[in-house]
Amino acid sequence: MTPPRRALAAAVALTAASLFVTGCHNDPAGQGPVKPAVSASAPATSDAPGAPGTGAEDPAPGPATAGTRPAIADGSWPAYVTAVGRGTLTMDLVEFLTGDKAAREWKKRYPDSPDETPPNDYYILNENPRERTLPIVWHLSVKVVNGGSTADLEVGVAGLKTRLRDTLFWLTVEHGQVVRVRQQFLP
Repeated sequence: MTPPRRALAAAVALTAASLFVTGCHNDPAGQGPVKPAVSASAPATSDAPGAPGTGAEDPAPGPATAGTRPAIADGSWPAYVTAVGRGTLTMDLVEFLTGDKAAREWKKRYPDSPDETPPNDYYILNENPRERTLPIVWHLSVKVVNGGSTADLEVGVAGLKTRLRDTLFWLTVEHGQVVRVRQQFLP
C-alpha cells in the first residue's frame, strides 16, 4: 500500500472510531453523547441576584467536545420550544420579566401608555430570534398547566410536540442537557 493510501486508510479508521465512541443515542443514565453547540448570552429572568441570566452567575461550562461550548449554561431558562427531534429539543430563549424589571421595560417600550406596569405584571422580551438545539435526557419530564386544576399534568415528549411555538416553558438544563420542562402559567 502506498503512503498516501495508508494515510487515507488511517484517517477513515480514526473517523469511524470517533463516530463509534460519540454515538447518536442517549444512555439510560441520562449522560448521553454531547453534541457540539455554540455559545449563548444569558437573558435576565428574575429580580433575584445570582439568578440564571442576571449576569451574577458564573457560566457553567457544561459538557462540550474539543473546541465547543454548550448552547446554554446550566440553570432554568424561559423559552418557547420550536421543535422536538430524536433526542433533541430546539428552543427560542426569551426574557420573562416580572416586578420592577417588567415595569421598567414596559415604560421603555410604551412611554405613552397610561399604565405603569404591563398587564398581569409580567413582560416577555424576545429580541433575539436565534434558536438553540440541546440534547434531552431519555426520561425527560414535561409538565403542562392542566386547565382549571392546580396540579400540573405530565405529558412527556409526545405532549410537548403538540404545544410548540406559542407556549412559554421553563427548561432546566444540567450538564448541557434538558432534564425538565415546565409550562409557565400565564393568565
